[in-house]
Amino acid sequence: MKLAQAIHKDSLKNHFSYSWWAYLLAFVLLWGFWSFAYSATRYVPPREKSLTINFVGSYVPQEFLDEVVALGLAAFPELEQIEAFGITFDEANDAENAYLAEQKLQVMIAANESDLFFIDKSLLAPYAGMGAFAPLDDLLAGGALAGSFSAEELSRGRVNSAELGEHLFGLPAERFFRYYERFVDPRRYFLCLSELTPNREYAEKMLILLAEDGLTGEKPEWVYALEQQEQKAKDEAKELTPIG
Repeated sequence: MKLAQAIHKDSLKNHFSYSWWAYLLAFVLLWGFWSFAYSATRYVPPREKSLTINFVGSYVPQEFLDEVVALGLAAFPELEQIEAFGITFDEANDAENAYLAEQKLQVMIAANESDLFFIDKSLLAPYAGMGAFAPLDDLLAGGALAGSFSAEELSRGRVNSAELGEHLFGLPAERFFRYYERFVDPRRYFLCLSELTPNREYAEKMLILLAEDGLTGEKPEWVYALEQQEQKAKDEAKELTPIG
């Protein structure tokens, strides 16, 4: 009996020693099946009942994205889903990652996978010029955001689009002082509306909500100090005598 048990144990050891890959493969296939089954059967809200917001620029904390989602769901409980994602785009310090981020942005726009964008200012003109963003003129001319921005601020968000002509395509976010409380520097951002959004009504409402929320709060003292340093550096650069 003991001999039989020993033989049985040795057989099992040999079996698992040489056949472990078969169990691993079976596990992977089973996991893949259940993952596919879940993806195929889980409920996906219709696009007109959902909103997607993408921050394309410097890194933004997940806590900030969660707060944006919570703000939207509290204001529009009739929507079934609001999602917010960050796409890190840092061309100055990481050209390769910036290239990949821009490729992802292009696919997202082409596939109509986003309703709103907080986009780095270096990307505003190229994509607005191609017709990716919707004009915002009506929201500022007698609309909900009338008087919220100066003419000089709005001029920075105007682009001459080959598809749509010259319009305001991006709201400057530099005075979204509340974002500093969430560890996000808004000075390089513009808030844009996707031209292809199937949920234009709520995309516009969410844009207004984000702008109104961002404009609350006070400019931090350290921002004043930083701006003074930057202005001083610019003034000193102008005073330098050109060589040659």
